[in-house]
Amino acid sequence: MYELIYGGIPQGFYVLHKCDNPNCVNPSHLVLGTQKENIGDMVAKGRGNWARGNSHGTHTRPGNYIKNHPQGERHGCAKLTWKDVVRIRRLYATGVYSQRDLAEEFKISQPHVGNIVREDNWKINITMIN
Repeated sequence: MYELIYGGIPQGFYVLHKCDNPNCVNPSHLVLGTQKENIGDMVAKGRGNWARGNSHGTHTRPGNYIKNHPQGERHGCAKLTWKDVVRIRRLYATGVYSQRDLAEEFKISQPHVGNIVREDNWKINITMIN
Protein backbone atom coordinates (compact mmCIF):
# COMPACT_ATOMS: atom_id res chain seq x y z
CA MET A 1 0.00 0.00 0.00
CA TYR A 2 2.82 2.41 0.88
CA GLU A 3 4.51 1.83 -2.47
CA LEU A 4 1.28 2.34 -4.40
CA ILE A 5 0.66 5.70 -2.77
CA TYR A 6 4.10 7.10 -1.97
CA GLY A 7 6.57 5.21 -4.13
CA GLY A 8 9.51 2.93 -3.40
CA ILE A 9 10.98 2.02 -0.04
CA PRO A 10 14.68 2.86 0.32
CA GLN A 11 16.97 0.04 1.34
CA GLY A 12 17.35 -0.24 5.10
CA PHE A 13 13.95 1.29 5.80
CA TYR A 14 10.66 -0.31 6.74
CA VAL A 15 7.08 0.83 6.49
CA LEU A 16 5.95 1.63 10.03
CA HIS A 17 2.42 2.22 11.24
CA LYS A 18 2.16 5.20 13.58
CA CYS A 19 -1.40 4.40 14.69
CA ASP A 20 -1.91 1.78 17.41
CA ASN A 21 -5.22 0.57 16.01
CA PRO A 22 -4.65 -2.90 14.45
CA ASN A 23 -7.71 -2.49 12.18
CA CYS A 24 -6.56 0.86 10.78
CA VAL A 25 -6.04 0.97 7.00
CA ASN A 26 -5.42 4.72 6.69
CA PRO A 27 -2.41 5.15 4.36
CA SER A 28 -1.54 8.49 5.99
CA HIS A 29 -0.60 6.49 9.10
CA LEU A 30 2.21 4.74 7.19
CA VAL A 31 5.69 6.20 7.56
CA LEU A 32 9.22 5.12 6.73
CA GLY A 33 11.58 4.27 9.55
CA THR A 34 14.27 1.93 10.75
CA GLN A 35 13.86 -1.21 12.82
CA LYS A 36 15.47 0.65 15.74
CA GLU A 37 12.84 3.40 15.47
CA ASN A 38 10.06 0.81 15.33
CA ILE A 39 11.32 -0.91 18.48
CA GLY A 40 11.78 2.46 20.20
CA ASP A 41 8.17 3.34 19.37
CA MET A 42 6.97 -0.01 20.74
CA VAL A 43 8.88 0.44 23.99
CA ALA A 44 7.81 4.10 24.39
CA LYS A 45 4.17 3.10 24.00
CA GLY A 46 4.50 0.16 26.39
CA ARG A 47 3.64 -2.48 23.81
CA GLY A 48 6.72 -4.61 24.51
CA ASN A 49 5.97 -7.07 27.28
CA TRP A 50 9.34 -8.67 27.79
CA ALA A 51 9.13 -10.09 31.28
CA ARG A 52 12.41 -11.62 32.39
CA GLY A 53 13.77 -13.29 35.49
CA ASN A 54 11.50 -13.38 38.50
CA SER A 55 8.83 -11.29 36.77
CA HIS A 56 8.37 -13.89 34.00
CA GLY A 57 5.13 -15.88 34.14
CA THR A 58 7.02 -19.10 34.81
CA HIS A 59 7.95 -17.59 38.20
CA THR A 60 4.85 -15.54 38.98
CA ARG A 61 2.34 -18.23 37.94
CA PRO A 62 4.24 -21.54 37.77
CA GLY A 63 1.15 -23.72 38.12
CA ASN A 64 -0.51 -22.02 35.17
CA TYR A 65 2.62 -22.26 33.05
CA ILE A 66 3.11 -25.97 33.65
CA LYS A 67 -0.57 -26.71 33.08
CA ASN A 68 -0.73 -24.80 29.80
CA HIS A 69 2.76 -25.53 28.46
CA PRO A 70 3.61 -29.21 28.16
CA GLN A 71 7.23 -29.85 28.97
CA GLY A 72 9.75 -32.57 28.32
CA GLU A 73 8.64 -35.37 26.05
CA ARG A 74 5.01 -34.18 26.41
CA HIS A 75 5.86 -31.08 24.38
CA GLY A 76 4.65 -31.39 20.81
CA CYS A 77 8.04 -30.40 19.36
CA ALA A 78 10.14 -32.66 21.60
CA LYS A 79 12.76 -34.66 19.72
CA LEU A 80 13.92 -36.49 22.85
CA THR A 81 12.42 -38.73 25.49
CA TRP A 82 13.38 -38.79 29.16
CA LYS A 83 15.30 -41.97 28.40
CA ASP A 84 17.37 -40.04 25.81
CA VAL A 85 18.02 -37.22 28.29
CA VAL A 86 19.22 -39.61 30.99
CA ARG A 87 21.46 -41.32 28.42
CA ILE A 88 22.92 -37.99 27.23
CA ARG A 89 23.75 -36.99 30.81
CA ARG A 90 25.34 -40.35 31.59
CA LEU A 91 27.40 -40.45 28.39
CA TYR A 92 28.62 -36.89 28.86
CA ALA A 93 29.56 -37.61 32.49
CA THR A 94 31.96 -40.35 31.33
CA GLY A 95 34.17 -37.71 29.72
CA VAL A 96 34.42 -39.81 26.56
CA TYR A 97 31.77 -37.94 24.56
CA SER A 98 31.77 -34.24 23.73
CA GLN A 99 28.60 -32.20 23.51
CA ARG A 100 29.11 -32.08 19.76
CA ASP A 101 29.35 -35.92 19.58
CA LEU A 102 26.11 -36.25 21.51
CA ALA A 103 24.39 -33.58 19.43
CA GLU A 104 25.21 -35.49 16.25
CA GLU A 105 24.13 -38.83 17.72
CA PHE A 106 20.78 -37.52 19.00
CA LYS A 107 20.23 -35.13 16.06
CA ILE A 108 19.93 -32.01 18.22
CA SER A 109 22.06 -28.88 18.52
CA GLN A 110 25.21 -28.68 20.65
CA PRO A 111 23.75 -25.82 22.76
CA HIS A 112 20.73 -28.03 23.49
CA VAL A 113 23.07 -30.77 24.75
CA GLY A 114 24.82 -28.17 26.92
CA ASN A 115 21.49 -27.11 28.41
CA ILE A 116 20.63 -30.75 29.10
CA VAL A 117 23.90 -31.65 30.82
CA ARG A 118 23.77 -28.45 32.94
CA GLU A 119 20.10 -29.23 33.67
CA ASP A 120 19.05 -25.82 32.38
CA ASN A 121 16.22 -27.63 30.64
CA TRP A 122 14.69 -31.08 30.97
CA LYS A 123 14.40 -30.54 34.70
CA ILE A 124 12.59 -33.15 36.74
CA ASN A 125 9.26 -31.75 37.84
CA ILE A 126 6.73 -33.53 40.07
CA THR A 127 3.84 -32.58 37.78
CA MET A 128 5.58 -34.36 34.90
CA ILE A 129 5.88 -37.64 36.78
CA ASN A 130 2.12 -38.01 37.41
